[in-house]
Amino acid sequence: MWALIGLVAVVAGVVLLVVWHARNFAYRCRRCGNEFAVSTTLDFVGPHGLWLDGGWKLLRCPRCHRWTRARVIGRRKMGSEAGAREEG
Repeated sequence: MWALIGLVAVVAGVVLLVVWHARNFAYRCRRCGNEFAVSTTLDFVGPHGLWLDGGWKLLRCPRCHRWTRARVIGRRKMGSEAGAREEG
C-alpha cells in the first residue's frame, strides 16, 4: 500500500515538474535562431540532454523545418537578444 502511495506521489511530482518546465522555458533553434515553445506533452516525451553550453531537446524547428538540438532558454529571454540587437 505504501509503495503505491509513493509511486503516485513520484508520478504526480514528475507531471507537475514537466508542466512547470513547459510554461517557463522555450527553445532556440541552433540553425536559424528561431525561438519557440512546445506543448507539455512534447516537452515530456521529447529526447533531451545536457551539453557543455546547457540543456537541449531534439526538436523540429517550426521556421526552418530542420531537426536540431534546440537550446533551452527561459521564456523571459525570448526575443530579448533580438530586441537588444535592433536597438543597438
